[in-house]
Amino acid sequence: MKSLPKILIIAAAFGAFGYGVGVFYSMSPPIMAGAMAGLTLLYGFLLTKRILICDRDDKFTEQFKKTIEARGVEVVVTPYQAPNCNAYAERLVRSIKDECLHRMILFGERNLLRCLRGYTAHYHAERNHQGIGNELMARLVEESERNGIWSLYSSIFPENQATLKLHLGHGFREVGIRERIAQRNGRWRNTLILERRSKKVGV
Repeated sequence: MKSLPKILIIAAAFGAFGYGVGVFYSMSPPIMAGAMAGLTLLYGFLLTKRILICDRDDKFTEQFKKTIEARGVEVVVTPYQAPNCNAYAERLVRSIKDECLHRMILFGERNLLRCLRGYTAHYHAERNHQGIGNELMARLVEESERNGIWSLYSSIFPENQATLKLHLGHGFREVGIRERIAQRNGRWRNTLILERRSKKVGV
């Protein structure tokens, strides 16, 4: 009987998020060393990196480390029982398990790889809490001031606390309420009016 597949995941912690995903039926030392060469060095994943952080799993053997260090990448091993030292990878692995693998019935290696690649693409581009909203808002403020626009306005439902907090964090303030502006689920709704005045333009 064929053994259950093992998944090897490599994630970039800073800068542009990247990842490598491989599926193997054995994680013996030669296979692990070859896997790292194929998944990372061959496809350029570690070419611009200086450090690879690993936990103390016995799969990360001396042969594995030598394969990485031979390409000029330092291998750093985390302390015992210290998952926070490798938090980016820990979160990615937990998310893949809870949000993907534990919710699906998979048939075969190709199905598993397709599932993993689809999920990691979602994790990279669409998941919450990436700070994308802050980046977009900062760019909006920057571009408006560059073009001589001194005031920005926004209209937000009062219960949308996340969007409200985002605006307040970029210098917006509440200036009023628009009453009965639109219907939702058969009920008239109010919206908050927020304004941001530039401290650089029109002063």
